[in-house]
Amino acid sequence: MKSIFGNTVILLFFTLVFTDTTHAKTPQAEEQGIQFLNLSWEEALQKAQAENKLIFVDFYAEWCGRCKRLKENTFPDPQVGMLFNETFINLAFDIEKADGKALAEEYNVRRHPTLLFVNGQGEVVEQATGFHNTRKLIELGQTAITK
Repeated sequence: MKSIFGNTVILLFFTLVFTDTTHAKTPQAEEQGIQFLNLSWEEALQKAQAENKLIFVDFYAEWCGRCKRLKENTFPDPQVGMLFNETFINLAFDIEKADGKALAEEYNVRRHPTLLFVNGQGEVVEQATGFHNTRKLIELGQTAITK
């Protein structure tokens, strides 16, 4: 009995000593791309006014190849996420669904994807269409900030 207890204590000791949990990645510590918020347009406008930020809007369609490339390749990039998550209120709207369709009509969206940067009053500050790689999207975001 003593040897089982002693072995257990020794095993526990070595497990605690040699297990380094201080460098373990937590979900919050992992680098992330753009985090899109689930807000209504009115909520986003209010948030933009309160935080003095621009709203970044991705108008997409499920069947759109360029939209998928943005979603899979550019939006997840940590550099893009760092700029966009700190600087903008990020929203994505499917142009074929109710809210997205109405908003796309309001902003005269005709191509996919359409990327808009809108101020808290609902005015377009910057816009672009089509696929953008990481570098181009960061440049677009920086241009919107300076306007």
